Amino acid sequence: MFEQFPSGFYPYIIDVVDVVVDGHCGYRVVVASLGIGEKLHDVVRMILLKELSQCCNEYVKLFRGEHCFEYLKNSLIVDRMFVV
Repeated sequence: MFEQFPSGFYPYIIDVVDVVVDGHCGYRVVVASLGIGEKLHDVVRMILLKELSQCCNEYVKLFRGEHCFEYLKNSLIVDRMFVV
């Protein structure tokens, strides 16, 4: 994946993390980079969902409407909690 970045970015890339490619890889990279193991990717989604729920008025404005906000919020909902 490193080669997908323009060569001008190479000096700024500190680490490359390989994770399972399963549709959750963005969340897996976050938890792997935090050192808590990529299997706990649902934790990141739950934290983001909590943030959206607590500050919904601000995010509705940011996303310019209820529709986009709800779409994002629903995308964070997981079928099962704490997949290991």
